[in-house]
Amino acid sequence: MADAKKPRQSRAPSRDWTKEPYRSQLKEALKDHFGNITQASKALRATRDNITRIVRDDPELTAWKEQCYEGIYSKAVDALAKRVEEGNMSAIALVMRVSPWAKRRGWGDHMQLSGGDSSKDLATQARDIFGLQNQKEALEEEEKKED
Repeated sequence: MADAKKPRQSRAPSRDWTKEPYRSQLKEALKDHFGNITQASKALRATRDNITRIVRDDPELTAWKEQCYEGIYSKAVDALAKRVEEGNMSAIALVMRVSPWAKRRGWGDHMQLSGGDSSKDLATQARDIFGLQNQKEALEEEEKKED
């Protein structure tokens, strides 16, 4: 008699992500990857479409994903605000370019100073108006004065 071949299993056993312990693993992966479903799916070795559907269909998981995303967004805003306070011209230019408040005051991607050099980029324009310098430049000037 010929030995019967076992059917080959093509996928890992399915997991019910809506029940424990898998739900906790899903929440942890979302937290670790700041709400990024693609990265969380890779970490869990699950399909992105499956995880997207599960999160979308579960209000608690949707809220959790948003909370995780909000955490990284808050860190980015805090870091950007710190750079602006330090006088980092790239950070200042970014804020002036994307902020709705700055746009209402006339700032934007192609802002030009009236009567000024139209070839100046936004960072240079901000430096001229606010009299600010990049912190590194300020420290270098200070060191030159001490020598």
